[in-house]
Amino acid sequence: MEAQSENWKVHLSGARDIYRIMFQSDTEDQGDGVQGNERAVAATHPCRRFLVSLLAYFEISTACATVEKTVIDGNCWETDGESCEYHLGIPSLSAEPTANSLALSDLRRSWSRLMEIQAAVSSFGKAKQEGMSYEQQDAIHDVLMSRLIDWRSNAPEYFQLLGDLDDERLQSYQNQEILEYTACVEAHEKATIIYLHLVTGAERPDRRADTATLDALVDRILALVIKLAKGVGQLAILWPLYIAGREAREESKQAFVRAKLTELSRYGFKVRMTSSCC
Repeated sequence: MEAQSENWKVHLSGARDIYRIMFQSDTEDQGDGVQGNERAVAATHPCRRFLVSLLAYFEISTACATVEKTVIDGNCWETDGESCEYHLGIPSLSAEPTANSLALSDLRRSWSRLMEIQAAVSSFGKAKQEGMSYEQQDAIHDVLMSRLIDWRSNAPEYFQLLGDLDDERLQSYQNQEILEYTACVEAHEKATIIYLHLVTGAERPDRRADTATLDALVDRILALVIKLAKGVGQLAILWPLYIAGREAREESKQAFVRAKLTELSRYGFKVRMTSSCC
């Protein structure tokens, strides 16, 4: 994570071209030098979904960080990867079904729909920069908030298991992995609500920040991370963690986010700490 967003865009665009060449069908020869049978193998490779969803995750995070449209138009993680699965289990890397397959499928589809809303909020921010009346901004905000409410009402039942994150209740649930994955997606939901609030309120003196709501959302994200984010799967909550750190008003919470980001370097993640981060 660094400030050179133009570098991100170049790499994301190049990655998009690479995987689209790999997954191109045998009948679509565009002189890229990849033989038809090689394309067929790549198109069914078990890493395909994970690779595409990984790139899409960073694509969406970049769009949110720069408040711009995504480099790749449309929900490529759905059309090319069949839903986002970044760090939500790895059953697609194996032909063998697992006990979590159905639950993971539900959570991945839910996360994919949420990513579409995240991308829409970023596009909203870009449109604001290019000029838009307050009335138009408020109308788009209402539409996006309605989408978030609808998303929540149609979210898998696993979200109800999290409740108030009571330790005894959480520990009594047999499938701890599903709780971890569900917490990851909910953290993204809460961060998206914060992000929409920030985008809508930018350069709007008539819209006062709802600090109580923002504080509650930040606390929920941090609680989800503390209680349920584990191991390498923590890399999937980087964006919510960053959003929470940016909006946290208490020094202790800011310090926790800094420490967590530093801790994640053990998994190969690197971040340049600046005054703008937390």
